Amino acid sequence: MMKKSCVRFAGAILGAFLCIFLSGCYPVLDLEPRETSDLSVIQLINKQNKAADPNRVWRRADSYYMRLKVTLTGKDTKDYFGSEVWYQHPKCFRLATSKNGVVQKVLIYNDGRVWNVNPRTNHSVELSPDSLEYCLFLNTVRMGTPSMNYTDIFRRISVDMYTEDGVRHYRMICMSDDERIQPYIFYYNGNTFLQEKLETVNIISSSGAAILYTSRIEQYITFDGIKLPARTIVETGDVVQVSELQDVVLNQAYPESLFLPPVPFTHKADASKPAKVKVPADAKKTAAVPEEPKKSVAPGGLPSSAGKDDSGKKK
Repeated sequence: MMKKSCVRFAGAILGAFLCIFLSGCYPVLDLEPRETSDLSVIQLINKQNKAADPNRVWRRADSYYMRLKVTLTGKDTKDYFGSEVWYQHPKCFRLATSKNGVVQKVLIYNDGRVWNVNPRTNHSVELSPDSLEYCLFLNTVRMGTPSMNYTDIFRRISVDMYTEDGVRHYRMICMSDDERIQPYIFYYNGNTFLQEKLETVNIISSSGAAILYTSRIEQYITFDGIKLPARTIVETGDVVQVSELQDVVLNQAYPESLFLPPVPFTHKADASKPAKVKVPADAKKTAAVPEEPKKSVAPGGLPSSAGKDDSGKKK
């Protein structure tokens, strides 16, 4: 039996949610074959599994909650976003994004159905399975499901390799089931077998211009034996997005109402309001990032340590 793919999604979820991918050729992606890989797709996946989730803690998780802090800087602007993700085995997923502390959008997946919720009005719209937004979010759900295999997520995968600064690197080029969605290119360090980078294409809706979307993982943190991306830098044209992992909770039960659309105003007399999720104080979680970190705290609010971090880079 093929082993399952592991911790790969913290940056990918946010990227898939904030970006709009369209069909056509891939003018800004380098898909030209490089050196023939000495590892097969399955061998590379297995090495990544062993590096990031050696005890299968993540792949066996029944649920999780994650919160990320995002700082987005443009030419003349600077905004602060938040992203919260809830997953509950086997069919429930919720993604909420906020801007400057105000929740802007919620997407809910429940057993094949997807709702786009406006939290300011509590109005929800169920997405058609044929729509691009549905297919993009389904891809996000798959990438955020611990037990799913890479081959469950993508219809075609190829691997090649190259050498840079004396270090071997691997590229995994993944094509989605829906041909309207651009390829994902994952890069792995040949020494650590941790993901270094993700590339895809962002389409600017106003002009239709295709811009390379690059997400680089700068730092990893070890949580419950799992290596998670702690700080990620995303570049799309002139916009730079810094994403920092704030909290993680594993195997906490959540109410079914969290994964259902809000009750319409006209029916609230006949139904109870969906319960709010509270992260228990005694649950396992990473330390929150202070707004003004002290010198002893590394970027992302993670404790600093001498020498090198989990990615193998000097601090």
